[in-house]
Amino acid sequence: MKIQVNDGVVQFATHFVATQIPDIDVRPLRRFHVDPDGITCYSDKEKDQAEAALKSLGLSFVTETLNHPKEHKDKTEGLKYGSRTEAIKHINGEIEMPDSEIIPYLKKERNNLRIQLDQVIVEKEELKIKNKQVGDALLQMMFKK
Repeated sequence: MKIQVNDGVVQFATHFVATQIPDIDVRPLRRFHVDPDGITCYSDKEKDQAEAALKSLGLSFVTETLNHPKEHKDKTEGLKYGSRTEAIKHINGEIEMPDSEIIPYLKKERNNLRIQLDQVIVEKEELKIKNKQVGDALLQMMFKK
């Protein structure tokens, strides 16, 4: 899976520049994510820079635009991850959510439960009042006779 995590945010690779990198001084390529069979790029700008670096070294290459499933992007949007491994496990369904999201999620759930509890308490008090009114009305009807 061609992703990286920067400041906790998943970035999906946008391009793969396939090339054979020979055993020469490849200092111009050090800033890129170089794989044995090419360079993985995470933006159009990075792709352009990688292609320019390869041209300057006289290396031939083929650039492929990468597409990732929408559900992968949707699943990671707005979440923070501690590592690339954690992001991959979440995308693959091995974990329900990243560790960094558990506490905020639990706090939100606790707040939702408190709201529901408050609503139940209000309904209970309303029923008590209604029952008292009905009871009082019944008593009045019984003693009027």
